[in-house]
Amino acid sequence: VLARVPVVEIASVVEDGTVLAADDYEVDASSGLLTRLCDDRPRLWACGKVVVTYAAGWGVVPDDLRMAAAKLARLLKSEASRDPKLRSERIPDVLEQSFWVSRPDEPALPADIEELLAPYRHVLIG
Repeated sequence: VLARVPVVEIASVVEDGTVLAADDYEVDASSGLLTRLCDDRPRLWACGKVVVTYAAGWGVVPDDLRMAAAKLARLLKSEASRDPKLRSERIPDVLEQSFWVSRPDEPALPADIEELLAPYRHVLIG
């Protein structure tokens, strides 16, 4: 699995010191999954070192990523002048405050921003 996506171009793939021809592998550009091929069928990579030289990224940042960045910037700006952990405040008999304490299972970002970023997250299990 390549570290950066989307993959724009594979310049070279070197498997255990041998440069592979373009038909010896295939790549899923969006996930970054590079598959070794033999007669157009997937096969295992050699036990040695595999070095991939490639280009990845967007020429133009997708609209949903720009939207997520803008929402996060607005949120951070609005929270800059107050305690970000303050959940509520009452003053009737002079002040009562409650503070938000995050749990490890809670997302670090608001749900609307998480939703915009979800298609760009690649969870690796292995």
